Amino acid sequence: LLTWPFIRPFATAIPGVSEGMLRAVPAFFGTACIMTLWLVRRWMSPGGLFAAGLLIALSPGLVYYGRSYIQETLFCFFSFGLMACGARYAAGRTWPWAVLSGFFAGLTAATKETWVLSAFAMAAAIALLALFSPRGSRGRIRPPAGHLLLFAGVALTSTALFYSTFLTQPAALLELGRSVAPYFHRASGGEHAHPWF
Repeated sequence: LLTWPFIRPFATAIPGVSEGMLRAVPAFFGTACIMTLWLVRRWMSPGGLFAAGLLIALSPGLVYYGRSYIQETLFCFFSFGLMACGARYAAGRTWPWAVLSGFFAGLTAATKETWVLSAFAMAAAIALLALFSPRGSRGRIRPPAGHLLLFAGVALTSTALFYSTFLTQPAALLELGRSVAPYFHRASGGEHAHPWF
């Protein structure tokens, strides 16, 4: 679906689609990963912003996958967007940032089944932050119930819409649950060839 804006102006049928048009999609989203730093600029020095942008731009994973028409760069962009909007929400606790966080969370889930691993890592980071925060600020970490419901509603809606191609493929929603089940099995020790360390 997100490929459409890159090919529609240039091709009206599949035979007219070129390799360059398809490679433009991950290249765009890989570059957009750097732009997410704009959302967290208030907490970084100019040098820190430059270094972070340079590290993202030279990231071997993003550079490698940014050349191929696969979802990795989109997944990184949506994950970065979720973390940046989540940070903005934590700073101001306003509902628009809860909505944007939910939107990016939904797109992350609709893009790649490994979102459960990223979600676990983000949840663990939030839990550690709550655990090691000074007592007086712990209440600030817990968002209001209304904002949590807003976040969850937007996340579920955007996941459902994008995963089912705007509900034209409703059976795909059943596959969403099946796609993440193996990761819970692997995390519990099944089918993992190596010890955790």
